[in-house]
Order: sequence, then structure tokens, then C-alpha cells
Amino acid sequence: YYYIDRDFCGESYCGDNVYIYDENNQQKEKANNDLMLGTNNYVYKNGNRLYLVSAQVDEYYQPHALYELDLETNEIELLYGDEDLTITQADYNPITDEVIFSLQSWSKRYASIVEAVGEKGEGGTGIQIQPTNYIYTYKDGKASEIVEAGPGEILDLAVNDSYVVYHYNYSKLYNYENRNEVVFDDYVTIDRESGESSTGVLGKTIDNLYEIYYISEDNQYMICDIYYDTGKEVYDKIVKYDFETEEITELFDLRNTLSFGTV
Repeated sequence: YYYIDRDFCGESYCGDNVYIYDENNQQKEKANNDLMLGTNNYVYKNGNRLYLVSAQVDEYYQPHALYELDLETNEIELLYGDEDLTITQADYNPITDEVIFSLQSWSKRYASIVEAVGEKGEGGTGIQIQPTNYIYTYKDGKASEIVEAGPGEILDLAVNDSYVVYHYNYSKLYNYENRNEVVFDDYVTIDRESGESSTGVLGKTIDNLYEIYYISEDNQYMICDIYYDTGKEVYDKIVKYDFETEEITELFDLRNTLSFGTV
């Protein structure tokens, strides 16, 4: 399988690279020796191609963009990138070969911090609000906007042919008072045919939902990550959630692998 890991030039960190892991001999190798990415967020495989969401190639502090790496020719192509808009979240539908991603202005994000704290830490409003988010689709060689999601943060994205689902958080950070006022924090579902939006995941509210991995094409179930708090420890499980019956079926317990830690 393919994954992202750090790459080193001697003892120095150069950036990120795409690696192939062979489970049979438990060894890894670079997918492309000449490829050097900035910080990388996502990798999706479709046939002999990889979709990559990364900081601009060979640049560390740059907006994240969408690339395609041809595994046969080792050529990389920029599919969508902007000098200011950076990709913050992404999801991929392998059935329809579609990438969904959210965008936010790099410069306006910085400006919101400056406005809150002021130049040289003086004269700021004390209130920091993240800039507007946009959700885009890339399919059939074209990128187009689906919705303007408003100011704040997009924390999760999931997609199928019928719906786009995202976790939207809109908060005001009061820097001088060291407090955070949450205006909205929930999942939102967009009906792709009508364009209408509603709160929740396909009309359902799921307690402690952390991340959605997959929504079935028939909209009958989803694969997701739900976290549990026993009072002594917080951990998460990969589960199957049935939209009709609301039944939760455990698929994998991450308690002894990836956990949020103990409290």
C-alpha cells in the first residue's frame, strides 16, 4: 500500500515523499526518488495513479494543492492549486473517481490573527475568526465550487454521488480572555441534486462522531470513527453505522493502537 513519510537528505529532513510498503517482506521503498513534497495531508490511489494533497512541490510553507502522480512514468501533474487558497480537508470517491476538498484563504487566515492581536501585539480587536471556507470538487479533469460554507473551519469531509457531508465549526476566539465561543459545531449534509443543506449526517445525529471514512452509494450505511469516554480513558473505534436502523456494528477497536490517550 501507499503512504506518506518523511524523507531525509543525509541526516537533514528534506520534506515528505510517497512510499510503497510491501506487506510480504515488510519493506518500504520510494514511489518516486525524484519527488519531494512539502508537508502532505492525503494520498488516494486509483489504478496506476495517486492523487496527492500536499504543500506545493519542493516548497514547505505554501498553500496545499491537488496533484496527480503517474506510478508508471513517475510524472507528477498539478491538478488544482492557488497562490492563496489552501486545501484544508479532502475526501475521495473511488467509484466515481472524484476528489472533494475544502479551501481557505492563506492570507486571510494570517490577517485574522493580525486583526485579533494587532500589529506588534498592540491595538487588536482581541477576537479571531477563521476566514470563509469553500468546498470544491475535482472530476473529469475539472475543478468547480460546490458551496461556500462560511467562516470557521471544515474538520471532516465525506462524499458519494448523492451527498456531500462536512463537519463545520464556526467559533470566535477571544485572545485576551483566553476563551472560545462556539457559534456552530455540527455536521452538515448537502443534497447534490437539489443543492439543499441540512444539519446532521443524512438527517441523523451521531454522538461522538469523530471522522467519516465512507458513505455507501445506496446511502444505507457509513464507515466511521466514533470515540468513547469511559471516564478513565478516551479511545475510538471504527464502526459501521446503519442509517435506517441506527445500529452500530464495531469493525475495529483502536484502543491498543491509535487512541486519544488517557484522562
